[in-house]
Amino acid sequence: ELGGVFGRYHLEPNINDEHSEFDIKGAETRLYPISGGLSQSGKINEILSEDEYMVVSGWNNCVPALDNFENDKNIRLLDILFCEGGCIMGPGISSSLSIEERRKKIIDYWGKI
Repeated sequence: ELGGVFGRYHLEPNINDEHSEFDIKGAETRLYPISGGLSQSGKINEILSEDEYMVVSGWNNCVPALDNFENDKNIRLLDILFCEGGCIMGPGISSSLSIEERRKKIIDYWGKI
């Protein structure tokens, strides 16, 4: 959608512009767009045991995960993203990179904290 707005008004993003910074410095939320990023950035593994949370991505895994969440009383948190691999594979993303390459870019960027 943002790409459509830029196209409509013939705007070119200037990534070298000092005002183009969009990220919050030091924020661990940089992992959010990848599968498991919410759990990681929220340090869920320090609060819950592995059997108390479930990480799921991909539309075909959503309904089974929700059914499992409803039936498995041990699961207290469901970290679920509709797109396979997370938001990095969403329909609004235009990239020729593979899921592994996209994931690596996010993790590398997170590592710059």
